Amino acid sequence: MKRGIVINSQRRMAQRFHSIETTIRNYTTHTLNAFRNRAIAEVSEVALKFGTHVDV
Repeated sequence: MKRGIVINSQRRMAQRFHSIETTIRNYTTHTLNAFRNRAIAEVSEVALKFGTHVDV
């Protein structure tokens, strides 16, 4: 029975990481599009920082 618990735990962790990845991709796309849509200035570099902490 313990093996099933480990597998379910691993699946949940994989789903959480996928959710975090999707969120970061969406925020990144939104932010970069905001700069592209506003031709106020020439932007040559954008640094995005996401604070994430993972307890394993």
